[in-house]
Amino acid sequence: MMGYAVIMLSLMAGADGDGEAASAASRQAWFREAQFGFIIHYSLFSLPPHEGLDPYACNVEMRAINRAVPGYEVFADQFKPTKFEPKRWLKTLEAAGARYIVFTTKNHDGFCLFDSALTDYDCVDHGAGRDLVREVVDGAREVGLKVLLYYSMLDWHHPAYHDDLPTYVDFMHGQVRELCTNYGPIDGIWFDGEWDHPLDAWRSKELVAMIRELQPLALINDRLGVGERGKTPLCDFYTREQPNEIDHPMAFEQDRTRPWEACMTIGNEWVYRKDDTDLKSTDELVRIYQDIAGRGGNWLLNVGLTAEGDLPTEFLPQIEGVGKWMAKKTETLENGRRAVTLYVSKLGDNSDGSSWEKAFHTIQAATAAIPDGRGGHRVIVRPDTYPEAIIHAAHKGAPGAYNELVGDFDGFLGSGARGWVVIDSGAPEVVVRTDPNGPGGGNKAWMLLEEGDPKEEYGLKSIDWWGTFRCDPVHSASDWDRWTFRNLYFAGSEGSGWDLTCEKGAEFTTIVEHCVAIGRFAGMCVGAFVGRRDEPVVFRDSFFMCMDWWGDAAGVYVRAENPQKNDYPDVVIENCTLVGPDNALQAGNPGFDGYSRVHLKGCRLFSLNFSQPHGQPSTGVIYSTMKGDLLHVDLEDCILAGYKVFGAGGPQFGSGERPDGGPISYTTKGAVRAYVHFRQPVPAGMERLRFWPVAEFESLLPPEFHNPKPD
Repeated sequence: MMGYAVIMLSLMAGADGDGEAASAASRQAWFREAQFGFIIHYSLFSLPPHEGLDPYACNVEMRAINRAVPGYEVFADQFKPTKFEPKRWLKTLEAAGARYIVFTTKNHDGFCLFDSALTDYDCVDHGAGRDLVREVVDGAREVGLKVLLYYSMLDWHHPAYHDDLPTYVDFMHGQVRELCTNYGPIDGIWFDGEWDHPLDAWRSKELVAMIRELQPLALINDRLGVGERGKTPLCDFYTREQPNEIDHPMAFEQDRTRPWEACMTIGNEWVYRKDDTDLKSTDELVRIYQDIAGRGGNWLLNVGLTAEGDLPTEFLPQIEGVGKWMAKKTETLENGRRAVTLYVSKLGDNSDGSSWEKAFHTIQAATAAIPDGRGGHRVIVRPDTYPEAIIHAAHKGAPGAYNELVGDFDGFLGSGARGWVVIDSGAPEVVVRTDPNGPGGGNKAWMLLEEGDPKEEYGLKSIDWWGTFRCDPVHSASDWDRWTFRNLYFAGSEGSGWDLTCEKGAEFTTIVEHCVAIGRFAGMCVGAFVGRRDEPVVFRDSFFMCMDWWGDAAGVYVRAENPQKNDYPDVVIENCTLVGPDNALQAGNPGFDGYSRVHLKGCRLFSLNFSQPHGQPSTGVIYSTMKGDLLHVDLEDCILAGYKVFGAGGPQFGSGERPDGGPISYTTKGAVRAYVHFRQPVPAGMERLRFWPVAEFESLLPPEFHNPKPD
């Protein structure tokens, strides 16, 4: 536990406290809130074949050989976009919910869509006779979109690219200077094609310095040299693209000092092709957006313009469909009503929470002040320790407009502090006991006593139903439906999470990101609910630990109440560490017979019990309390370590005898590895590890005990 706290606190060490960091925060502010944009690909490769030569096929060949193909240049004179009307189609993209665009100024083929004094291989000196970049920049400003200019570092056309790189780099810097000086204020330079050479060969530090001088508010992405994506400190934001990258959490998602962006095609191609018919549906695109936005990233959706310079009609249903969904999400402006942002800080005057100066002193005061149930509201909390428990919300969130409870972990939200928002539910100065006459059957509710000295009872308050959020036999936690929780550290109680027992079977969704949750019975729990098909409960990039092996105790505890088996997950757990003395993940409870489905992706699950068989061995890294067939787990790229992988029913410490529950249903995908007691089997589809998982166990160790990272 202490090791993990040290690890997570160390994430803050890279952020500078000087003016440079403040400037970066100022540049990045709009981008952090944007969430959605379009990247527009357009060049000679968008044209149809001419006289037996196909520019798209040429483009494919040039990519393979990394140099120009003879005859490709002829398309420069054929490039006459008769329907290139940016103001018209930018309005369509803005109506779809976009807040910014990235437009091609020069792709890898070297043809420039702007008027360059350094080459005549551009759209002004050939074909179009127009500066298309100027028209896009002007159109974006009129429509109200931020505009970033895409520029490819590599150039298959320029003769010096292969023969005299320093000369070519001079040319490249000169063209970037043109883009930064000829179009007024721009919002960013979006580099690509950096993979041929390292940062120093491109003179990227010099390039970035020039952009900073000419366009102080312009953002710069991370494509500044081979191997620099997701790493370079020179950039303002990190990038990834297409599902093969987007579907796997990457280290930079934990780097809260920089935002990140994921770009993706609607079909399979970046450029427009009539035969690119394998298009993602609107529902698929919305789910992708929700995943990326839920992980704190921006979604950059690609559109390749037609040869004439228009949006493809084939893409319009998806673009308009996304727009309709986004419109519901941004319903906060309806009838003049705006979502509110409320602030919590012990330095505020505790008046109305409308600013840091007027901030509430408690989280409970802010969540109780949520004005309505239409969603989109936000509570931002200054890093500090808050002795609070049994917190409730005045209103749920709404479909497409989740409420948020967010800690200002990296200081970018204006609190003036960095670090964890620690919600310590063992620290309230109260005397709490089980209510012998209260509701709850075998799990009675708690009560507060007036007698006794709270100072004599400092410490973890381990008593049924005492936790971060209010839920008990007569109060459902459904008021937290459709809330997102980020950058919070929960401790000091039974656990954190939500139980809907008195509203058993109600639909419930919540998102937990970049959090630490440590409790007696569970780090994080969600119980007595049913999941929504397209809105599962999501736990992501977090650490969950329980500190008991008695009864229903696990790093994460899940109890869905589906009356029959479902083909979609109730809970999705991504890139998390789950730790418990007996179980990392547990589902079910005596007296409940609902079906639960959990999808674990990129997770580390540890049961800290490798007892000898005649001792008190673990019931399983993953355990179903009653029947195995009431739990299904989908395991993807996970590691599991403990006495044995699965268990269901049977003997459990502190519980009465129960029959064996039978096998748990599961699937595996990718690398699913298991480290178990040497006499225990490993389920089919999993790799049995010979060696202790040193790298994965680092998630429980302080940094000084980590292996050095390679340079």
